Amino acid sequence: MAEAFAPQALQERIALSELGKQWINDPLMNQDVWSLLELGYSPEKCRINGHYHLYFHKFSLPWLKRLTQLTIKASVRERYSLGRIIHRLGCLNHLDRFLCKYGYTQPQSLTEALLHQFISEINSGNRQNAIAYALNLWKEEQWLEISFIPIKLKQNPPKIETIPEEVLYQIYEKFDLFPPTIERLFRLQLVLGCRIGEILTMPRHSLKQESDKWFLLRWVEKRQHWRFVQIHPLVAELVQEQQRFLDAQFGRDSEFDKVKSLIVILS
Repeated sequence: MAEAFAPQALQERIALSELGKQWINDPLMNQDVWSLLELGYSPEKCRINGHYHLYFHKFSLPWLKRLTQLTIKASVRERYSLGRIIHRLGCLNHLDRFLCKYGYTQPQSLTEALLHQFISEINSGNRQNAIAYALNLWKEEQWLEISFIPIKLKQNPPKIETIPEEVLYQIYEKFDLFPPTIERLFRLQLVLGCRIGEILTMPRHSLKQESDKWFLLRWVEKRQHWRFVQIHPLVAELVQEQQRFLDAQFGRDSEFDKVKSLIVILS
């Protein structure tokens, strides 16, 4: 279990630690809203993930809020992905609510058994990984030390990650049976040779014409930048069909700015 000491003693430990000395006087530590742009994440990364800020105002336990802020600072320093950082913040915020629900309000209340109960509530390996990262950091910095052995979670049935080839052939042969929006989605995925996820990040207005050549703006994940790639004129017509459809549904200046807007219509 956690060593028995008051939140004030925890604050003193933080102030004396290596990372605490660097960050304890950072103005961010007294703010409930942190800008991801100021933390070093690009506007494009923020736009793709749909987040521009981190929020700490929902924490009820001041000591856990402080530890969470420090955990996020460490994660940013180590250049973890934006998705991972958002997940860690959400997990520790859920832990805060969990502890308050059962009346465990002091640092010394935190035990391995309690953490296992928290993780087992939703049988989440991701939640366990987030807790393990935080506990390891807190132990290394001597902020809060809790014995913790990860539990073996019940394995959920494996998800189908790929569509069987014979099913794909059936889809390609029956395009005419799909609504036009879904048909265009599959046709784009097929001719571009990309994943559905890559299509979902594609800007709504992504075409460019130079002379008789057409180019499509795509996000290159490995290089972390946008790039125009040349496409066949017939592919350009397919994208234009989708653009005209979205313009008719939402208007040219609507907030739905991605090709994936077709999903919004069908949901």
